[in-house]
Amino acid sequence: MKTKQNNSPEITVCILAYNEETHIENTIKNLIEGNEEITFTLKVYANGCTDDTVKIVKNLESTYSNLSLRELKIAGKPNAWNTAFTENKTEILIFSDADIMVESGSIKALSDEMMKNDDIISTTTQYTAFSKKLSFGKKLAGFMQLPIEQDFIAGCFYTIRRAKFEKIFSKNNITGIPDGLVGEDLFIDLLVPREKLIVIDKKCFYEPTNLEEYAKFFARMRWQNQQMQQIFERLDIEHAHPISNKKITTKLKERWDRSKNKTRLLYRLIPAVFRYTFLFFNKNKINAYYQDLGPVIEQGNHILIETRSSSTK
Repeated sequence: MKTKQNNSPEITVCILAYNEETHIENTIKNLIEGNEEITFTLKVYANGCTDDTVKIVKNLESTYSNLSLRELKIAGKPNAWNTAFTENKTEILIFSDADIMVESGSIKALSDEMMKNDDIISTTTQYTAFSKKLSFGKKLAGFMQLPIEQDFIAGCFYTIRRAKFEKIFSKNNITGIPDGLVGEDLFIDLLVPREKLIVIDKKCFYEPTNLEEYAKFFARMRWQNQQMQQIFERLDIEHAHPISNKKITTKLKERWDRSKNKTRLLYRLIPAVFRYTFLFFNKNKINAYYQDLGPVIEQGNHILIETRSSSTK
């Protein structure tokens, strides 16, 4: 294991924004003003926006010297992600959604963990639903989305070590996230071995969806996982972290055996029970939504745009 001194790395934070006029200003201010102890560049990749997202970011550019805007005509997170990856050559890239808030000092905490060990490929925050000023339905949806154990990249806010990903892409003859991929953050997560990922003790807050949209979320997740399997089989990517098809009882036993905090694990089982109860009583509705999405194909741009909402987190 190679270690290095905790020197200040070059960091670019890339906000991928699609029609986020309601949230983009607060997200930018939160990231810049809550992370003033570290130097970084922040770029907003406004992709296919038809609202006032671009106008709001342009107004903020005069206030924040480290903020810039990149307008993309094509709507879609894969294209925005790939453009940001290609254009920014800094040592660490941070990818952020445009409708989130992170705890103060999160950028430094993420980069510090990355710089402690050269082998680490990615660091991520713990994704957590806002608890204030939400309806009961949204609070319940947020509670049900709490994972039993977060051993994966939270797509709303995470880092990658650019050089490592460049090697992964080159070795597997890919240029980035495939066009039309619905689970773009899952694709990145699957490329990172679990031992090369660190989940830090900082939270990324998001607004959960309502319960009706939550059923649509599960339908979308089923569709994207099947699409992901098709794409990974075609690409034949080496050493990719696989999508687990294990039974829930097997997963729980494995988590229990390796858990160092049994009390916390038991607490996290409560939202899991609510989640699987919701799935059971809404299985017909979820199946109907899934059928409405159409056959699973590799070019899923229609789903990526039409079903894009806070429920995709």
